[in-house]
Amino acid sequence: MGAATPQSNQGAVIETLKTDLRWARLEYEATKLTFDRLVAEVPSGIPHPDGSLRIQKAGKAYRVALQNFDLALRRFSEFTLNGSLPADAPSER
Repeated sequence: MGAATPQSNQGAVIETLKTDLRWARLEYEATKLTFDRLVAEVPSGIPHPDGSLRIQKAGKAYRVALQNFDLALRRFSEFTLNGSLPADAPSER
């Protein structure tokens, strides 16, 4: 876990973490919609060969987006609750 952040810098850090969290959530929601739509297009449960690859790619993007959202949420929560940045926190923009 990182060191405590000076009071004067907390507002900027919170805004950066909030922005990261918002973008991660939007990416997660978009990839989830894409994945769900592709799966729903296969009523029999057995996709066309090209459809299978598209579903696999969409599933991978969905999992990565979910991991990014989880990480952004943990960073934001850790800073909000403890006042300290995790070691892997994003740098200010």
